[in-house]
Amino acid sequence: MDRTVIDVGSAISRSAQVAQVESTGGYFLLPLGGDSCEVLALLGTSAQVWRATGLPGITVRKVIDAVAHDVGIAPDDIEEDVQNFIAALVERGLLTVGD
Repeated sequence: MDRTVIDVGSAISRSAQVAQVESTGGYFLLPLGGDSCEVLALLGTSAQVWRATGLPGITVRKVIDAVAHDVGIAPDDIEEDVQNFIAALVERGLLTVGD
């Protein structure tokens, strides 16, 4: 399945329709109000992406830069993977795109 690419300049934010529990090293997320009751566990780098999405005024580019800095690699090396992961979180209703 082809995933929609979200522009790196796009503002993103966490959906109000998600419950989260933070644990050592990660997060457990549950979408609210939909058909799914699947809990999503975010650990490691995926948890770093989620943590960055909680910052005010965050864009996809800022998430990429923050995660790259945290793991000590060049932003270009993770840009596509982070964009795809963010797109997956948007598809699940966990993140929203826009102002």
